[in-house]
Amino acid sequence: MNLPKSQSYSVSARILRNEMKYATPKYINASLKGFNDATSIPDWAKSDVALAAYAGLVTTHTGGKFGSEEEMTRGNAAIAVWRLYNKIF
Repeated sequence: MNLPKSQSYSVSARILRNEMKYATPKYINASLKGFNDATSIPDWAKSDVALAAYAGLVTTHTGGKFGSEEEMTRGNAAIAVWRLYNKIF
């Protein structure tokens, strides 16, 4: 099964929030300003993507594009899992 980036990072952010007691950034839209396509991030995923970005899990395209509905590449998934692992252990 292929997952869009917004779903993949939502899972990671929820792990950080539930297991590591990370807090959602107070100003979600400000946290997403680094992505020039932040308006394409679904409303349900914005707080999760903001947290994942704050925690340093997110990799972006050249030019600051998040690519919310694009599928995660294996490379991006490996980076996110490695970064998440390092936050947990």
